[in-house]
Amino acid sequence: EAKALQEQFIRRMAIMANPTAVLVNNPELSESIAATNDIADAVISEATTSVTTTVGAQADAQRSTAIRDAVIVLAAILIALLIVALVARSLVRPLRRLRDSALKVAHTELVRELEQVRTGGDPGPIRPIPVHTTEEVGQVAHAVDELHEQAVLLAGEQARLQVQVSDMFETLSRRSRSLVDQQLTLIDQLERDE
Repeated sequence: EAKALQEQFIRRMAIMANPTAVLVNNPELSESIAATNDIADAVISEATTSVTTTVGAQADAQRSTAIRDAVIVLAAILIALLIVALVARSLVRPLRRLRDSALKVAHTELVRELEQVRTGGDPGPIRPIPVHTTEEVGQVAHAVDELHEQAVLLAGEQARLQVQVSDMFETLSRRSRSLVDQQLTLIDQLERDE
């Protein structure tokens, strides 16, 4: 087609270069132009079909790629959300257990154990908070257990001190009574002598 177009171009140039040739309504010139138009129309038709087909195929390929990428991104987001939910759940569950256990210790167990210590009983072993992790939540649970144990120990020490103070006052009262009895005896004896 390129060669045919080149030949028609050369033919038209030869006709136009000839000074004796009539250009208006020249059958050879019209035939050359018609042949060039036919070749151009065929090339344009083929190119249009080829371009349309190629663009359609590339558009389909890009659409498929975009859909695939969107599915991959959506799957990655869902997996990330699932992982975040699992991590949050693994953090929230021990935190909730820690909160509930700490409140139970503060409002129920510690009060009961302090009453047992004050009445002279043994509170028994301290039950640890059921959080079995090694990160910060587990460390906080261990710290609450330590505080619980120290509070019970301090209550025991306070109860022992109260017993000692009571014993001391009882001893002082016995001594005071003994002195009062001796003074009464002395006063009675002085009255009799008088």
